[in-house]
Amino acid sequence: MTKRRLHNDNNNVFPRSSELIFTVYGPDIGDLVKADIEHDGIGEQQSWYLEQVSVECNGAHWVFPCNQWLSLQRGDGKLDRQLVPRGSQVKKVGREVPLKKLYTITTVTGDIRGAGTDANVFITVFGKK
Repeated sequence: MTKRRLHNDNNNVFPRSSELIFTVYGPDIGDLVKADIEHDGIGEQQSWYLEQVSVECNGAHWVFPCNQWLSLQRGDGKLDRQLVPRGSQVKKVGREVPLKKLYTITTVTGDIRGAGTDANVFITVFGKK
């Protein structure tokens, strides 16, 4: 799936100790193998502590643990992370699957002081197809 901006209706703020849900349409890329997540570092609160990202699509669920800062000032100073799934749970679906799929992406921001961000956040998800 191409790089997508995760935009929300809360002035694009990813608050501390929050779980935000985004829906994205994209092509069928098969079982997920990697997710690249990043932000542009622009904003008053550019540091972000990301616990995990989860992706659901057509009965399958992948969890991508992070537990790191995306920040120029904290952690290792990187604004991007390459995440691999901890595993997947797949449920059988008994109907034909369309070529375009609805992906539900959930970000979980940590409960650490300064963990939230108002930077623009982007994700690219990679599959086996």
